[in-house]
Amino acid sequence: MLKDDLLAVLINHPTWHNGTDLAGQLGVTRAGVSKAIQQLKTVGYQIEADHAKGYRFLGTTHLNQQLIQNQMANPGGWRLEVWDEITSTQDRAKELIANEPSDDLVAVIANYQTAGHGRLGRTFYSPAQTGVYFSIVIPNQPIKQIAKAGLLTTSVAVVLAEELEKLIPEVKLQVKWVNDLYLNQRKVAGILTEAVLDIDNPHRGSIIVGIGINLSTADFPDGIDDQVASLKAADFDRNRFLANFLSRFEQLNATYGDGRYLPAYRQRQLLLGRQVSLACGSEQVTGLVQGIDDQGALVLKLADQSLRTFDSGDVTKVSW
Repeated sequence: MLKDDLLAVLINHPTWHNGTDLAGQLGVTRAGVSKAIQQLKTVGYQIEADHAKGYRFLGTTHLNQQLIQNQMANPGGWRLEVWDEITSTQDRAKELIANEPSDDLVAVIANYQTAGHGRLGRTFYSPAQTGVYFSIVIPNQPIKQIAKAGLLTTSVAVVLAEELEKLIPEVKLQVKWVNDLYLNQRKVAGILTEAVLDIDNPHRGSIIVGIGINLSTADFPDGIDDQVASLKAADFDRNRFLANFLSRFEQLNATYGDGRYLPAYRQRQLLLGRQVSLACGSEQVTGLVQGIDDQGALVLKLADQSLRTFDSGDVTKVSW
């Protein structure tokens, strides 16, 4: 479509563009260019118009694949999909693994999820425009690397918090083991790490890291409204954030196995020194959080003063 082609030109070269030159480049009339510009402005793209200079792109609140790629350190190592609406980025990532496998890192990004979900199948409320929701596929991983999922999740939590704080410097985020970012004792972001094994090669598989962030959501559904919050970041540049985070993710993916992110993760740990109840399968355990071990597992001191380590589980209650 003309407006898509025009937008791509404006984004890729964010300088002034003469209307006549644009018309010639796109094979349309100047009137066609002017009409397409108005259509883009109507749906939220900020384009400055000057009678003498022409047009130039200023920005947008929309998620845009080209804007993300243009700001990434190494866009050539990625395959990106950007959706305005999708059922779940995590489900789409699984579809791509099954039907369109790639050797590149893959990011499925959405403005709105109709069926977003987190750990244990819980619904992740994902309204349009007020959050960002995405899933990253790490393809073709050996089983021994998949077994380090705890280190991957803890590393992602650290980098996610750091990149959010760069754009929202007034917040200081903490981590609730293993996969949630908290602000003032309320959840503002979640991480879901899943493995998809290769049915043709049981020694390899893919890892999907799903991330959902409440940026400026004001109203949450009953039942979770007292547990979650947003970052109150109404003017947040989602495209810039995604470019920054995905660029750092490449390095993270190459290095998380050595545990280099654990010191920062421990510093942000919300549960340290607190009494918690942990659901681990059918077992319910209560203990005092002692720390995080070198594989990202939770260490609890039980009532009999013994220490026990958990590499998975769901913290269901915290004594604040």
